[in-house]
Amino acid sequence: MRRRTAPAVALLPLILCACSTEFVTVAPDVSTEAPRLGHVRGVAYSHILFGSPTYNIIPIGWDGRAQRACDEAIGCVPGATGLVDVTLEEDWFWWVIGSARKLVLEGDAVKR
Repeated sequence: MRRRTAPAVALLPLILCACSTEFVTVAPDVSTEAPRLGHVRGVAYSHILFGSPTYNIIPIGWDGRAQRACDEAIGCVPGATGLVDVTLEEDWFWWVIGSARKLVLEGDAVKR
């Protein structure tokens, strides 16, 4: 009995701990007739100091990360007001005292 209980008790904190955020619309709907102005790319970083991706001790730059990448992408083309055919990719890497997340947003800039 004790052999079965110990692993379950050890996993309980991992199961009960979770993060959630609000749903954010990064690229609102755009008319199909909107003129395309070119392919763009935006990048935003966030970091965790003194922790792992599961346990965030000191999170830096997490709020608005997708919006920062979107704003950077739209800002690449003068006159652009939105994005279509958007893709979002995230990579993460470890460094000496924490980890970082790199969020890459790509799409076609349009003028609504």
